[in-house]
Amino acid sequence: MRTAGIYGEDGVIYDRRTRQALRETTNYWRTEPWNHPVFQLPRAKVVQHYGGRSIFLGGLGGQTFYHFLVENLPKLTAMQPWLDKADRIVVQRYIESTKEAWLRHAGCNLPIEWLSSLDHFTFDELVFCAPIVADCRPGPGVLRRLREVASCAEAEPRADRTRCIWASRLGAHARPVEWEQRLIENLPSSWEVVDFAALTPAQAVELGSEIRAFAGIHGAAFSNLGLWAPGVKVLEVYTTKEPPWYPTISMSAGHKHFVKFATDKGVIPEILEKLKEMGKK
Repeated sequence: MRTAGIYGEDGVIYDRRTRQALRETTNYWRTEPWNHPVFQLPRAKVVQHYGGRSIFLGGLGGQTFYHFLVENLPKLTAMQPWLDKADRIVVQRYIESTKEAWLRHAGCNLPIEWLSSLDHFTFDELVFCAPIVADCRPGPGVLRRLREVASCAEAEPRADRTRCIWASRLGAHARPVEWEQRLIENLPSSWEVVDFAALTPAQAVELGSEIRAFAGIHGAAFSNLGLWAPGVKVLEVYTTKEPPWYPTISMSAGHKHFVKFATDKGVIPEILEKLKEMGKK
């Protein structure tokens, strides 16, 4: 698209000539598209113009790891013909080092421009992709694209998968759970503790090929479910009300997903009992 503009951190794209926004980019969680919050924002920042060709890899919620990995990164498969002819890629800001690592892992070596709240960019030429999945509902086709850009082996179950992994949130800044440390101290002996935020993309992909049981408190580590071959037993512990993002991934990927709601440390014995059951061969 020539003479394009992007406004706001969710990446509302508009035509600079007509000042009309593209409907596909105005979807939002709590309002109709024509009432997107970006339309109520003041022009607080100076417009920043980019010459040449730019690629926008983003969309609703793309600041977070889940939306970036599962809903936006697979778009690279559709935009592949333009990647070696572009001058830069525009990505929504937040956990920048993690996002850059995944882009490089996917073979995208373009310079990155980060899109922040209230940013207003214009372009000589902008390449973008409309949403390839309804919000939080990735199907098998999207997961195939994700595995392609993540350089995963063909997703076939391996008989030698043996590892049981608890995805730790102890180092997370958002939604801390004060009793997770106590639970970890009492994990069954077959379970290992892994901080997925500390892994490189290649390490996360390799670890996934060895996992037969996976558990943790609701968080970004569950985004990796889409990379793994079918048959993983999953336990997701919810401590707050959250949309069912990850059970949907499990259903599309062929995993067996269990959910446990926990409001305090009183549920630790129940969680540990479930983990013992899941850890059995």
